[in-house]
Amino acid sequence: MLVRLPGDIVFDFDSAHLRPSAEPLLQQAMNLMKKFSSARIQVDGHTDTIGPDAYNQTLSENRAASVASWFRARLPEASYPSRPRAMGKRAPW
Repeated sequence: MLVRLPGDIVFDFDSAHLRPSAEPLLQQAMNLMKKFSSARIQVDGHTDTIGPDAYNQTLSENRAASVASWFRARLPEASYPSRPRAMGKRAPW
């Protein structure tokens, strides 16, 4: 299953801190996952193409880590392991 969350709702520009508006979307995604007794969660962090490659790579790493941490805090890791992956400018959203 692939769940895409709109970046402008999840994060402010140039930020890896989850916006309050992200909470209901993440909750909906989590509710979908809970329909399965287990699932591997891969969280891809994206950025835009503005700015240096290295900066955007770090920003996308931090964004992926923020979302993965949100799921880890709410789902049992043994049943729902999460793995963040940074896309940087390679795959802008």
